[in-house]
Amino acid sequence: MPVTYTIDHDQKLVYTTAEGVLTDQEVLSHRDRLMEEQIDPLTYRQLVDLRGVEKIDICAGTIHDLSKTNPWGMGAHRAIVAPAKMLFNLARLFQMNIEAHSDDIQVFHTLEDAKDYLGIV
Repeated sequence: MPVTYTIDHDQKLVYTTAEGVLTDQEVLSHRDRLMEEQIDPLTYRQLVDLRGVEKIDICAGTIHDLSKTNPWGMGAHRAIVAPAKMLFNLARLFQMNIEAHSDDIQVFHTLEDAKDYLGIV
């Protein structure tokens, strides 16, 4: 499965990784699994690492759907690592859609910058 996550309850962090081909089905399934978790989105941060993604097969409608049915909420702190230009642009599109719902999400080229933003050591 190209999209996986782990939850570090001590750091209150959800660490999502994606690799290979990133599809509509994978990202929607990931969202659904996160919605079933018993975490408080206002106290947990999320780090999404897209460095392992080789190809994107996601339509704009999925980006819009993800932003409207996002398991996080107002005040949640999230960071996306997207070093490749196409991934970075896709992540920025998601960020612009999410910001309409008051989610605090930032997009970075490097893992180090994303960790700094989230306060992860």
